[in-house]
Amino acid sequence: MNSKISKREPISERFSSDIKDHVMEIMHDDGIYRHVVFKRPDSSCMSFSLTTTPGRLTYAGDMGCYVFERVRDMFAFFRGDREPNFGYWHEKLVAIDRHGSMEHDVDAFRANLEEYETDDLTEDQKEEVKEFIESVVCTFEEEGPPAAYKEVYDFELQGVVNDFFSDFFERSDKIYTLHYEWACHAIQYGIRTYDEFQAMLAKKSAESAAVAASLCDSTVLTE
Repeated sequence: MNSKISKREPISERFSSDIKDHVMEIMHDDGIYRHVVFKRPDSSCMSFSLTTTPGRLTYAGDMGCYVFERVRDMFAFFRGDREPNFGYWHEKLVAIDRHGSMEHDVDAFRANLEEYETDDLTEDQKEEVKEFIESVVCTFEEEGPPAAYKEVYDFELQGVVNDFFSDFFERSDKIYTLHYEWACHAIQYGIRTYDEFQAMLAKKSAESAAVAASLCDSTVLTE
C-alpha cells in the first residue's frame, strides 16, 4: 500500500493534545531576528522551533522543516489569520523537507469520480460506473495512485463513444500533509505564545516604571 495515500481526520485536536505541556524558551530575540523553541520540560518529543530573519520564517521540529518567505517580519505575516490559512501560506513556501507538503487522498479521489453526472445514462450504465468506482478506489488504496489513474484512463463505458472520465486528469486528489498542517498550527500557536509573553513583559515594565515614578515624586515632595 502506498505510504503517501492519506485517509485521516483534521489534526487540530491532535495538535492541542501534542503541545499541551509545551513551554517556550526564547534563545534569541533581537528585533526580527528570533529563535524560539517550544518543547516539553522533560522531553524533546513533538518539540519545534521558529526562527526568523528578514523576510523569512523557518519552522523546524519533529514534523519536519518548512521555510516561508513573504514580508520583512514574518511573525506579522502569520498574525494576519485567526486560523491556519493552509492554502495561502502554502503559496509562500520556498523550501520543504522530505515529508513534503501534499499527498494523495483516497476520499478526494473518490469524490472526483463521483462528481461525474450519470443522469443521462441507462440504469445498466449507471451500475457499471458505480461498480467501476468501487473497484478503482480499491486499486488506489492497495496498489497506489499510478495504477488507479491508469484504470481510469483505460475505462470504457459500454455504449458511450467518448471517454466518460475524459477530463479526470485535470482534477487533483491531493490534500495537505499532516506534517504541514501540524507545522502551520505550531507557527500560529508559537507566535501567539510569544506575543502573550511580550505583552506580559511590557505590562510589568510599565508597572515598574509607574512605581518608580511614584517613588520619585514622593522623594521630591519629602525634600
